Amino acid sequence: DDFGDSDANPVTGMTELYQLVGGQYNESIDAGYFNLLSWPSLGDFVWNDRDGNGQQDSGEPGINGVTVTLIGAGLDSQFGTGDDRIISTTTANNGTKDGAYLFTNLVPGQYQVTFSNLPVGYVFTAPNVGSDATDSDADIVTGTTGIYVLNLGDNNLSISAGAYVPVSIGNYTWIDTNGNGQQNLGEPGLNGVQVTLTGAGLDGTFGTGDDTSAMQNTANNGAYKFSGLVPGKYNVTFGA
Repeated sequence: DDFGDSDANPVTGMTELYQLVGGQYNESIDAGYFNLLSWPSLGDFVWNDRDGNGQQDSGEPGINGVTVTLIGAGLDSQFGTGDDRIISTTTANNGTKDGAYLFTNLVPGQYQVTFSNLPVGYVFTAPNVGSDATDSDADIVTGTTGIYVLNLGDNNLSISAGAYVPVSIGNYTWIDTNGNGQQNLGEPGLNGVQVTLTGAGLDGTFGTGDDTSAMQNTANNGAYKFSGLVPGKYNVTFGA
């Protein structure tokens, strides 16, 4: 709306040229201001969620070197329209803690954050688990957060991402020919045994309804292995 917009260049304060003819009154030339001290900001950090519980626990370190991309909706307040504001940075110790990042002096509007280039072997932890102030906000597949609205004076320092290195568990089943409870040399593996893995749920206890479960049969001389697991508590059940 040309009658309701600001016409002043944000750096020079000067408008473009307007042609006026005799008797004309152009009453649409105006300028909008806001307090520079009230520029919004957004940030937090990327951390190693060692126990995989989705919360920033005491002693869990930050992860440096992760690329953090801030995307701001364009003039039409829509994302992906070609006029989005895109700013990138890399997590590092900014004087406060490892893995920290911060975007300052932002224009009020809508923003979302994408975390990428995790260290080799890391994956994103589950988002939106527990307290919003200390959870992970990144989607486990895309690394992108939800949309946040920033107004003048807003300072949102709770947009973070947790990541971990998946864990594995396994070994094999064997025929204990001498019955001594030890895997002695020459005792053969036992194929075809059903092995069930049960993992405690998000609250760390078993039998709560959110337990993870997986099953496989031993093969390759009785071997089995469950890999790509979230850090946590697990038990194994061997079939008869």
